[in-house]
Amino acid sequence: MAAKISSRATTRGMRGAGCSTQSMSSTLLTLDTTATAVPSGSGLSEHTWTSEQSGSPVPNSKCAGCATNGGCSREVRVIVDHQKNVLVYDIGGSHVSAALCFEGDYRLGPTVIAHHPEEQSSDAFVETLHALGLKAAPDIHNVLGAELAMPGPFDYTEGVSWMRHKMPYLYGVNLRDALAQRFGWQTGQVHFLNDAAAHLLGEIGAGAARGVHRAVSITLGTGVGSAFAIDGRIVTHGPGVPAGGEIWNLPYEGHIVEDFISTRAIQQSYLERTGEEREVAAIASGANENPAAVEIFTEFGRRLG
Repeated sequence: MAAKISSRATTRGMRGAGCSTQSMSSTLLTLDTTATAVPSGSGLSEHTWTSEQSGSPVPNSKCAGCATNGGCSREVRVIVDHQKNVLVYDIGGSHVSAALCFEGDYRLGPTVIAHHPEEQSSDAFVETLHALGLKAAPDIHNVLGAELAMPGPFDYTEGVSWMRHKMPYLYGVNLRDALAQRFGWQTGQVHFLNDAAAHLLGEIGAGAARGVHRAVSITLGTGVGSAFAIDGRIVTHGPGVPAGGEIWNLPYEGHIVEDFISTRAIQQSYLERTGEEREVAAIASGANENPAAVEIFTEFGRRLG
């Protein structure tokens, strides 16, 4: 079994989200030659690119031959390999990252990041996702859809959040419908998966877990996430796998794991020792000169191990 505890969770998570978009297969485009040819110089173009998947015309795609040489009346069939670009998001407890993922090698475009909106509402959150998406993929019309890596509890099929302990303003909100509407997409173009599972899929597809039989991913952030895989597929039950593949809520020392392995656990421990409230990054940066910080991270590592 390969275990992966990594600070690359955001990059691997977004790449893993791209790895999971198998349902967003490439669109094959065919030149429709059934339309009537139009006179040269008319400025009209009768032939349009049509999706073989949906049978619908692709917007803003016309046959140049229709408006030249007296019109295009040839029997022509053209197949275009439309590049599979998918917009991927990693939703963290304090910020959101987005990038364009290119299927095949799962290469990511430039990553853009934004903190959660100050206005704690679902509308403001969806607007943040939309704005980030446009930054990550300026040519949004060539994007097949979006895949979002989300913490739980979350209904990943329907796109509904059931989180109360973080982002409570999303509780009961159907993000799939809201985001699809904002982008002008069909709901089937928006998909969700567990954030830790996304990270593990990234490692399986392009990282440390390639080719291994069993793999575990533990992600550290606002809380602690986990995912388990056998032969490249995420599993949520079975021998050696806790219920739902989650460890954050397992009993530990009279509490649960996340009471000790989380951002708030480190901050609370530092507050109890020093009487000061600090961000985890500030606590870590001063560890060389601060005995309290050394004690906190030593204890954190012991419990994590």
